[in-house]
Formats: sequence, C-alpha cells, structure tokens
Amino acid sequence: SARGDYDFWSYFRMDDELLRFYATLSKTIDVYIFTSRHIQEYPPVAKRIAGVFKGVVSAARIGVDKKTPSAYVAMAKGIGLQSEEVMFIDDTEATIVAAKAAGMVTVFHESSEKTIREVQQRLVSQ
Repeated sequence: SARGDYDFWSYFRMDDELLRFYATLSKTIDVYIFTSRHIQEYPPVAKRIAGVFKGVVSAARIGVDKKTPSAYVAMAKGIGLQSEEVMFIDDTEATIVAAKAAGMVTVFHESSEKTIREVQQRLVSQ
C-alpha cells in the first residue's frame, strides 16, 4: 500500500552479491544509481543501500526519459562528468542502447557473475 504497511521484500528482491560488489567498488570510484523514479528512497531500500552509492539521480526528478540518449548526457552532467566518462550498467536493452548512443561505456546486466566480471575487465583495461 502507499503507507508501506506490507512486506516490501515479498514483492521485490535485491541482488546482494551485486550490492556487495558495488560497495567494494565505491571505495575506489564513485558509484551512482540512475533510476526512473525514486524507489531507493523507500525506507526498506534506503536502509539496504545506505553508504554504497555516492548519489542517486532520478530521471523523473530531472525531467528526462531513460530511453533517450539526452537523459544520459543530463545525468552525467548532473554528477559532473561527460557521458564518455561513465560506465552504465542496466538490465533493460532500451536503456543500454540510449546510454551507448550518448557515448557511455555500457554493461548489459544478465547475472551478477557476468556483470561483476565484465565491470572488472573494463576497469582494468581503462
């Protein structure tokens, strides 16, 4: 319900392996969330991600559509970077296509293991 009086985790799942990886990664580089809305503010989620991410950018709040390349340019600018300096990870093909069109390095998330391996390989090769 809108009041939050239900068991959030009965409906949603968090990828703990990936979250631990991002927590480790965030010790050496800035890690952000780029979300369509603002679910990360919901108390059960906020508690689990606290201290892992440097910040959260909400497409809804900055008035962009994550399926458009201009959204990724705006998001990068909002965190003080050029889009070419950002690695974007997502499990939705349309957002990967848009981020790539904006010049970002992209990783299509299919599983924690594959995403972690690909991110590590790309970071080493930079």
